[in-house]
Amino acid sequence: MGLGYRVAVKDPYCLTLTKGGSIIDLYVHPSLGRAIIINGQRLLEHSCTKEFNGTEVRSLKGYAEVLVTAFHAIYKELILRTKRLLHSREMDVQQNPKACQRAQTVRKTSKPP
Repeated sequence: MGLGYRVAVKDPYCLTLTKGGSIIDLYVHPSLGRAIIINGQRLLEHSCTKEFNGTEVRSLKGYAEVLVTAFHAIYKELILRTKRLLHSREMDVQQNPKACQRAQTVRKTSKPP
């Protein structure tokens, strides 16, 4: 890759380039796990020209970058919490399988209201 950057992530809607401590995300549409989270065309309405390493580049305006970053952080936190919850429930099953079997039996035999 030119200018010394290497491709770190290549998805259908995003390309992440790295060089030392620099990370550049190039989006068609911002996405997480190949799922589009924000319409890239709409984001272009909130962009401007900035300078990066002596080159003019098109970038999001500050407020739009903050919103995209905040959404990304919230989404990642939800994934992390879900993984922790599933892991803790898995540990409960492993540590006390009889109690889990009893709970399943109660659920199967109880009649819905």
